[in-house]
Amino acid sequence: MSAEADLKDKVERKQNSIWFALAGQDTNDFEEFMALEQIRSQRAELLQTLQLYGRPGLKDDFLKFEGDQRMKRKRERNEREKQQEKILLYFLYGVIALVFLGGIAALFYFALTLRGLT
Repeated sequence: MSAEADLKDKVERKQNSIWFALAGQDTNDFEEFMALEQIRSQRAELLQTLQLYGRPGLKDDFLKFEGDQRMKRKRERNEREKQQEKILLYFLYGVIALVFLGGIAALFYFALTLRGLT
């Protein structure tokens, strides 16, 4: 189920990549298109098999399950992104604190050095 979403994410990241923009490469690769087409074909075959050979309502249950899993992965991805932003923010606070403390230490050093010279 996630193969199609993963491949679409990969294509999107590739299209938005600065390296491909700088290199002038075309990101609409035929291989990626064919992989997506194969996934679509396999999914259609799976849905047809579920409808023909499964119990009544199995296809609908599968589609509901698939939608729920898609939403779950999206929530997990959003939570991961929020956690990464939080970690980056704490890191920046730490860097700012170190720079501030380093500045204060430098001021004290220069104040003591100038005081000793006069």
